[in-house]
Amino acid sequence: MTPPMAASTVSRHEERNIVFADHTRAMEAANRQMSRWTNLLDRLAQE
Repeated sequence: MTPPMAASTVSRHEERNIVFADHTRAMEAANRQMSRWTNLLDRLAQE
């Protein structure tokens, strides 16, 4: 009884890590996009 429960707990934990990694990648992509916009706005402001 205990091993299957432990295995399901591990897989649920791994699933959470995968979701977190996807979220982290999405946040990094959003940050890069924001940096591009900020750089563009800075250049426009300097002209």
